[in-house]
Order: sequence, then C-alpha cells, then structure tokens
Amino acid sequence: MAAAKKSGLQRYKSRYKRQCANLEADAHLTKTHKREFRTHWSRFRSGSVEAFAKKFFYDPKRHQLGPEQLIDASELLGHLRRLDSLARRLTEFPSLGLDIHQATRLVRDLVFLNADSLKRRCGRMFRSGETLSAYLMWSYRNTLNVTDPFDGITLADLPCRLALPSFGSGQHIAFGHRKHTSTRYTIPTAFDAGLSQEWVPGGKTKPLSSCARRYPEGLPEIVHGPTQFDYIATRLQTI
Repeated sequence: MAAAKKSGLQRYKSRYKRQCANLEADAHLTKTHKREFRTHWSRFRSGSVEAFAKKFFYDPKRHQLGPEQLIDASELLGHLRRLDSLARRLTEFPSLGLDIHQATRLVRDLVFLNADSLKRRCGRMFRSGETLSAYLMWSYRNTLNVTDPFDGITLADLPCRLALPSFGSGQHIAFGHRKHTSTRYTIPTAFDAGLSQEWVPGGKTKPLSSCARRYPEGLPEIVHGPTQFDYIATRLQTI
C-alpha cells in the first residue's frame, strides 16, 4: 500500500513538473497564486487534466494578473483569428440572423473592403458594444511600426510566429484594431494561457518549431478584454 501511494505521488509530481513548468516559471504570478493552483491540482484524481484545470483558469478573478501595458492612441494592435471562429461569433448576434454558412460567406465578403468601407459596414451591422469575442482576446504588438501591425511582417508566417497551427490557405483572418479607453491591456500570465505548451512566460509569443529558426524571438503579446467590431482599423487579411 505504501509503495502504491509513493508511486502515485511520483506520478503526480512528474505530471505537474511536465505540464506546469511554464506556470512555475512565470515571474508575473506570485507565490500565493502558484500555491493556489498547486492546491487545486492536488485534487485531481482521474479524467482529463486539461478539463480539470480549466475550472481553475476560467475564473475571471484569475485573468489579467500580469503588468498593465500602456497603449498609445496611435498604436494599432494586431490580431489573428480563425475564419470559422469569427463566423461562429457572427451567428451569436440575433440582429444578424445568420447561420454558419451565411456568416462564413459574410466574412469572406468583408475581406474585399478597404479599412474605411469596413468600418462603415461594421457600424451599420453591429450595435454599440457588440464585440469580436465573448472572452478575453490576445493581440500582438509590432515594434517595427506601432501604427501598422503588418509592416515588415510576412503574413504567411504570422500563424507560426503566434504559435497557432496552420489550417490551410485562407483559414485565418488578421486585422489591426485600436485600443479602447476602458479596456485593460496586460502581459499574459500562465493563468491566462492555461496549460498551453505553445505559450512561454515573459510577454512574447513562442514561434512554432517550423519557423523558430527564422524567428528565434517571438512578438510582444498582450491580453485584453473583447474589442468592438467598429474598433477594427485595417482591412481584413486572409492567411
């Protein structure tokens, strides 16, 4: 019995060390935060580790614990979204009355609009306060040109640089958006990232192995509240 108990403890420690190394290395979480998660983790007995951990990470009080970032009014933040994810979001607005197929066609149509036309179209379609997401959003900052999130960036490489898997040509939508004065912008912590192995602490993305040699350093990233549709400030780019 003692041997079995010791074996179970060793498996627990091994799994924790393997899956929670980024959380332990995150300097933006306090010792209290980490101890709180260890206590939660210690209650895990069976099933999916990820599903068990999500109950902890989904608590809003554990979001955006990282340092707040000052965003100038002239800066445009870059955001990358799966096309099907954006289309699903559009189906959630009763005022539009779209099914997933209609929403997908609408997103593909919006790609052909320039920034000004897109802003006017969004102003007509969406009510004030309607946002691109129901949850926190992740965006990147372009230090080469803060007013253009695409300047000096090869769009085809963007999913890889942001540690997002590729789903084939034309399956991602990229755009730049303005900051909102009432929204907080913070460096993400492990509590924002969950147990993702494609995230590392420190405030920069972790490029996937397929492009890490060309991009050894990630892009600065921030997490923030949902952005309104009319805050999109560039045309939509398909990748």
